[in-house]
Amino acid sequence: MRNTSDIKETLFDEIYSAKADFFLVDEAVASAAGLLGELDKPNCKRVLLSGKKSRTCPDFMEEVYGKLKFPSYFGRNWSAFSDSFQERLWQDEDHYQQYLLVFTDADDLLADAVDDDLSALLETLQDTIEALADPESIMAIKVVFCLKNSACSRIGVGIINGNHQGKVVQSDRSTPSQQTAPAASII
Repeated sequence: MRNTSDIKETLFDEIYSAKADFFLVDEAVASAAGLLGELDKPNCKRVLLSGKKSRTCPDFMEEVYGKLKFPSYFGRNWSAFSDSFQERLWQDEDHYQQYLLVFTDADDLLADAVDDDLSALLETLQDTIEALADPESIMAIKVVFCLKNSACSRIGVGIINGNHQGKVVQSDRSTPSQQTAPAASII
């Protein structure tokens, strides 16, 4: 039986070595791996965002405003989110080489919002990740969605439909499946 430290290192290494940008992780795996507790990785910043507190677009905008410490002039719309998020990351680039954005209770994330809001969130995150892929940037950003059931979630469908690179990490890892979807590999 592996200890919690081994699970944490394995999942963290898997996230940062994978070509995927988005990860759907069972809450049990995230908890066991310590993604939701203290993070003791040098040069890494982890931000926890609550899906329960982000059921609507206005609620989401308030959550990111507070947790990502956006400027007071943050406009609380998708364009302003994109601008403020990229600005925040560029400010943090000198201090962190790895940036881990973790959505807890992601099953609830934008659950009461219109479908376009989830698509807008995924597109904005993907655009930001691609902007940071610039050879001048030393920062890598990964996005983790902690779900009760990572195998069948609307976030997973959004990732596949948006043709984003994603990966599912399920709690039963004894016999990994290698089925591949257009943009998500199931392990």
